[in-house]
Amino acid sequence: MKKKIIMLFIIMIIIIIVALFIIILMPPIKNKEYEEKLIEDIYNNTNLENISYVNKDNNYYIIKIENKVMVFDLNFEEKYSKEITRESNLPLVYRRNSLYYEEKIREKNKLIYNYYSTDEDKIIFSSQVGGF
Repeated sequence: MKKKIIMLFIIMIIIIIVALFIIILMPPIKNKEYEEKLIEDIYNNTNLENISYVNKDNNYYIIKIENKVMVFDLNFEEKYSKEITRESNLPLVYRRNSLYYEEKIREKNKLIYNYYSTDEDKIIFSSQVGGF
């Protein structure tokens, strides 16, 4: 009887470890697959090469090749293009017919979006969701 309980306990610990391992590793794997599919779709529908950055934001693909950023709609028609001189770790987004770096700041009960210029390090506009 004691042997069965110990064996059951060991099996439960192994199942919990495997479940935690899957929970921790699945999101990064899925994100990588999603990004690879985006890049593959872009390569298949355009004549672009050497893509260094891709982001799908709302109904637009934002693609960076060297220092040039291009925005395509869902039909892969170019909507906007710009040379970028300033690098940032923030994601590029296309809003108000222009490119911005987007920063999300979470505070207690609100979310603040700050949009920075791609040329200078200054906030162009800000948006708050939630809060009072």
